[in-house]
Amino acid sequence: LLARTHARAQTHTYIQFPTRITPQNPKGTILDLILADPSVVSKCEVIMSTLSDHFALKATMQLDLLTQKANSSRSVRQLHRMDLGLFRAALLNSELGKFTPHSSVDMWSTWHAKFMAALDQHAPVTQVQNRKRFADPWLDEDTYQLTQRKNRLHKRWLKDRGNTALYFQYKLARSQALNTIRRKRNNYFTQQCRLHATNARKSWSLLNTVTGRHKNHQAPACNIAAVSDTFNSVVSDPLRPTQLICPHGPQPPDCLSHFTSPD
Repeated sequence: LLARTHARAQTHTYIQFPTRITPQNPKGTILDLILADPSVVSKCEVIMSTLSDHFALKATMQLDLLTQKANSSRSVRQLHRMDLGLFRAALLNSELGKFTPHSSVDMWSTWHAKFMAALDQHAPVTQVQNRKRFADPWLDEDTYQLTQRKNRLHKRWLKDRGNTALYFQYKLARSQALNTIRRKRNNYFTQQCRLHATNARKSWSLLNTVTGRHKNHQAPACNIAAVSDTFNSVVSDPLRPTQLICPHGPQPPDCLSHFTSPD
């Protein structure tokens, strides 16, 4: 029966090694089987142990988890922009208290309908685009926590400016946050330069981003000298048709505006 089921389902037998070895049977026997579709199980192995003569099995499965796509927008009411005077007048004109309901359910339904009609008139539901938690690709949870700690200390210090100890805590937290962001930003651009070494268009796009050449784009505060060294190293490959060299070497940020072709 097992053989017929195995053949009908076209499954694969993964266990080919004995799962039980005894002194009486040193060659061992296969007591445990794993029959599965190859698209579900990628690898199986027998874990040998001295605790027992019956070994354990380990299977690595390939599961496609269904992930729900996050909404790019949300529905909100901008109550802080609503004119409370006009909203109050609309409620009075709607005569919320002038009705004779037959039951408490009817009273609530009528009151709710009139209230929501006035609210929709003065504070309608609008769609707002969700902002990314990390606007830049080099920001992560560590930088977020450091920035939040720096902001909390700054708010506390603004309420108590005479507290010298709190001020130095804020200065230390600000220094840690800025140094971490700067280091991660340098690593990001350096990795991008190496990753897109064979893509001239992407390389120049990264260079323009670092130097702030893009229109209405402020150059990120990073170690441009280090990025320029990486850029020179990845584009000076003799196999490339055109070698782009910075004649000034790792100089101040203006040096990146002088990248020229040796031709």
